[in-house]
Amino acid sequence: MATDVLAADGLTGVSYERRAPTIGTFVVALFYLCVLGWLIVCVAVPAVGFGLDPVVITSGSMEPGIRAGDVVMLAHPEDVDHIAPGTVVAFRDPTRPGGLITHRVTGMTPAGDYRTRGDANADADSTPVPADDVVGVAHLLVPIIGSPVVWLEQNTGLFVLWGLITVAACVIASRPPNDEAGSIASGDVA
Repeated sequence: MATDVLAADGLTGVSYERRAPTIGTFVVALFYLCVLGWLIVCVAVPAVGFGLDPVVITSGSMEPGIRAGDVVMLAHPEDVDHIAPGTVVAFRDPTRPGGLITHRVTGMTPAGDYRTRGDANADADSTPVPADDVVGVAHLLVPIIGSPVVWLEQNTGLFVLWGLITVAACVIASRPPNDEAGSIASGDVA
């Protein structure tokens, strides 16, 4: 809402009243930021405190247990030559230099390489994984926190929407709420 204000120099200016968020809006924004913060802490503490490496899952090949957007915290395997079947591992992608695949070990070949398969895949991976290509063993799953990475790669619109929601939540949470819905914040123009 705009109101005309007579400025000190005698010129008429336009001043805009800013409304403080209602208590409900404030609580929703604060809750969103708390959940987001908690998920970030769930990744940061194991990474810094225990040396686990976070890896964002970007495909649905491990669903339903591990979904795109989840973060898997990896530990370096103590003995890469003896990883039990059923263990979820991350290994170097043989078709994409610098890429990783996170799948479950299903067995070993006679040559000592690992057979792997995504839980959602009907067939085992076509290329056996040499023990030296295993970069980590899954120890912890943090759901959904990596979704912005997936959105950035696959759907820029969702990434932008998430960014706008997060900025809006920060703005709302930084302003004290009104005690009445719809009341005007302090500093009203008379």
